[in-house]
Amino acid sequence: AAAAAAAVVDAGESSAAASGSGASAAVASPGPAPVTVLTGFLGAGKTMRLNATLAAGLERIAVIENELGAVGVDGAMVANTHDDGVIELTNGCLCCSGEVDLVAALEGLARRRATRPFDRVIIETTGLADVAPVVALLQDRDDPLFQDFAFDAVVTV
Repeated sequence: AAAAAAAVVDAGESSAAASGSGASAAVASPGPAPVTVLTGFLGAGKTMRLNATLAAGLERIAVIENELGAVGVDGAMVANTHDDGVIELTNGCLCCSGEVDLVAALEGLARRRATRPFDRVIIETTGLADVAPVVALLQDRDDPLFQDFAFDAVVTV
């Protein structure tokens, strides 16, 4: 069984609290959120790269973590500093049978972006994933998600 997790990670939240700017009002979406697909072989360091990006704190990042296995290991290792927790999705690899889960995760992120804003999405795939179907989904101009998300890049570790 495979698992995918989605969480919004807000590295800038603590600095906003420290400056006293408790931005509690909803912020209008600035347009489609860029989506980066992070991929590479098993053990190549994808999660380490993701954590380094999150630790830099330059953007509020929504993370979709795709795992292959009964127990999600990488999802627990992602530096989640946001209080949304982790949503477990269990329908297979994102590039295959889990595409339905990916769509559901993106739809959920799109709905909550007005109240829980983020600047970008990073999708970390399993080490076995074929990213072509994920990229095709993100570039499909006829898909309703196209108005909320813009494919940015594939980063291979």
